[in-house]
Amino acid sequence: MEKHKTKKDREHEHKVDEHIGKVMYEIGQRLATTSAICSGSTATAFPILTSLMVRGNMRQLYTSKRKIETVTKEVRNIDFQSSTRNGPQDRRRAGDHTGGGHTLFYPAPHFRQPHAPVAGHDRHQQAEQGQDRGAIFFIGDLTRSLVHTFASFRWELNRDIKGAMWADPIEGGVTGEYFDYVNTFKKMSKLSQEAKEKIDERFKGIRNNRDRFADDYIQWVLFEKDGIMKLNNVVRDMFFRHIPFRKELREKLEEMPAFTHPATRYKNVHKREVEAYERKFKKYQNQSGELPEEIRKFFEFLNT
Repeated sequence: MEKHKTKKDREHEHKVDEHIGKVMYEIGQRLATTSAICSGSTATAFPILTSLMVRGNMRQLYTSKRKIETVTKEVRNIDFQSSTRNGPQDRRRAGDHTGGGHTLFYPAPHFRQPHAPVAGHDRHQQAEQGQDRGAIFFIGDLTRSLVHTFASFRWELNRDIKGAMWADPIEGGVTGEYFDYVNTFKKMSKLSQEAKEKIDERFKGIRNNRDRFADDYIQWVLFEKDGIMKLNNVVRDMFFRHIPFRKELREKLEEMPAFTHPATRYKNVHKREVEAYERKFKKYQNQSGELPEEIRKFFEFLNT
């Protein structure tokens, strides 16, 4: 269509509504870029589906909407903060409920059916402004790939919220503490020499801190939630504090020695946070003692 446009057609394009133009530009960019990214190297990408690109049964490899929804629901039932983001990780935003106009919740990523037909193990998703795109036919472990996507989304969202403080070990939240862990684990007395060597060897094979975090997050969501020890005690304590499981899972795990200390600390800190929010938002109660709906939902979220 672009090739056969006349001068009159091009003049008409300038008169097209600005929003339509933006939509068409977005579609054009995704057709070109997402195809190459999902299919492999941008230098060798071949955006036409052929039998040579697919191994295995096409029905089994097909990434349906239901498959994505099923895995996404499973992850959210484990990590309840993956569906929404709440104020405790950023007290300033939570406090701006009325004055600054900021919401207490931040949206989770949403998925779009891809333009690229096939993806390998590490090319399933591309996160961009909360939008994740995957291949129609996916060769690999779909669950692990989607969990990796949720981890990447959490990492980038926390960086956006924290701004320049994202790498600070105290004010930076989970990204700051994990960044500090990557840079100082060799000096940590809580880790044995054997554990330090394993961490060092694993980090050599992972290109950046976000992917290192995602690799640990996968172990946290898929194994640690069942009490299967995959993480070292430093990361386990960190994740229990910043990425807690749902209440029923926490109560089950706290009976295990490896989780007793982080669980107790989490409950104490969580109790203080809830009490602080109760005092802070008490002034917004009406005559019946009820809070605005958004604040009420926020407290429901805190007690998940």
